[in-house]
Amino acid sequence: MAHILSRFYFLLSALSGLLMGMNCVLYLFCAYVLWGQKCPARRFVLVASTVQFSLSSAQAVLYVTYLISAFGDHAQDTESYFQQISELSLPCYIIYVINFAIEGLLLIWRTYILYNHNLLICIPSIILLALQIGFGSVTAKGFATEVVFTGSLHAFNLVTWALIAAVNATATVLMCMRLWVAHKRTHIILQHSSYKSTMIVVVECGVLVTVFAVAMLILYAVANPGALAGLGFTTQVATMAPLLIVARHEIVSRRNDRDLLASQVPLRVNIERTEHTRVDVPASSPTLSTSKSIKRRLSLSGSSSPTVVERVFSKWSGSTQTGTNPV
Repeated sequence: MAHILSRFYFLLSALSGLLMGMNCVLYLFCAYVLWGQKCPARRFVLVASTVQFSLSSAQAVLYVTYLISAFGDHAQDTESYFQQISELSLPCYIIYVINFAIEGLLLIWRTYILYNHNLLICIPSIILLALQIGFGSVTAKGFATEVVFTGSLHAFNLVTWALIAAVNATATVLMCMRLWVAHKRTHIILQHSSYKSTMIVVVECGVLVTVFAVAMLILYAVANPGALAGLGFTTQVATMAPLLIVARHEIVSRRNDRDLLASQVPLRVNIERTEHTRVDVPASSPTLSTSKSIKRRLSLSGSSSPTVVERVFSKWSGSTQTGTNPV
């Protein structure tokens, strides 16, 4: 059992390092997309992502230090060292609480934006997030002196993970409902609507965090010591989820714009050039201008004798000028 616990710590630490490398790539891409934008919303996302990435990086350094101490200084009694509370456990737990609070705040903020700044629809998620931060803070305060699997601290920790899953599930469902309604309203008009693609991205990221939160809840419920090793892994997942939403939405938007431009048919206009002779006439005599225009066209046609139409318009023009009735 001792060797299994050591391998479990080592495996989760290796996976955390892999996620850390992926987060580095995602953060650089998101910073490239969001940097220099004048939109306050994009600046807020960039600042929140920067804080999350910095905290997760600091936690990764702490976990590396923890493993070096376990396999180096305590190589003879590694599993007992893993079962005890280390001086590095409390900072890692505090970072986990802050990181998941920022992740939940970003989800609720996105829900608030999607519902046209309707705060009422976000009240349930805000209450759940406030409870999550409260129970997480109480657990972190007692984590320095008490084992997390015993007493009231164990119950508070379970409630914290349950609230994390509830916040992510609630906000994800609300966002998907809004995007689905928008997709249904516009898919007939817009053939290349990006609402469905964005909804898929939101579902994937929301389900990702929810699944890992439920997994951690189960590990803590059965009092598995390996649950402490999962803090670093789940913190990297909480950092990755908002970055994935930004990165994948940007990629999908660019692809849809490219497909839309490729599907457009150029407008063909046939222009036939014709000659037009302008005849300047007094503006006060519209009837005379009409008569002269007809005479001009008749003279251009090559007819030397006046036709019936020419005589009628000449008579109507003359009678109009003298003020008499042509009939």
